Amino acid sequence: MSSLISDNKRLFPLLYTEEIYALKGDFSTTDHESFGHSISPIKNKSFSDEVVAKVQTAKDLSTPSPNLFFDYMGENNRYILVLINNAEHPYLHKNDFDFLLKIIQAKQWELKDIALLNLHHYSNVTIQQLKIFFSFNKLIAFDIHPNAINFNQNSLNTISKLDTSTTLFTHSLGELQSDKSKKIAFWNVLKEF
Repeated sequence: MSSLISDNKRLFPLLYTEEIYALKGDFSTTDHESFGHSISPIKNKSFSDEVVAKVQTAKDLSTPSPNLFFDYMGENNRYILVLINNAEHPYLHKNDFDFLLKIIQAKQWELKDIALLNLHHYSNVTIQQLKIFFSFNKLIAFDIHPNAINFNQNSLNTISKLDTSTTLFTHSLGELQSDKSKKIAFWNVLKEF
């Protein structure tokens, strides 16, 4: 299993749940038995609250809210974010979902490798917020204009860079299924993605 990467401040209370001890006395001695009497647990302090507060003050004030949450499908094991725009279904219609699975399998990925997010349910989301939450290395957006998430790219089926990540914006899954020329243009770019 790969290590998880996240800048999400909400994770600190979950990661740091152990008791913290304050050590008192002179520690220059080599007598290890004397340490047993000088250890006492810290009470009345919330370590996780202090850490979160310090991280929040250290961050730039323009960073997205740490309370941002996305309901997505997949496990994001390879840090690949797939964005869709579907007003009728929580994620996708069965035909579109089957087509997406074929695309994923053609790239030798699995559903657990990606995070599938229906952006229709989230308004005013920026690509920076998505980057912070998902820590994606690759982003594929179906039927989403780059300007909708504050990303400056105007052409479809073009690989672009965002820091160390690559992005690809294209037509909807339905359009790709019904228009062979759009599907070919998308596939030629996706091979290099």
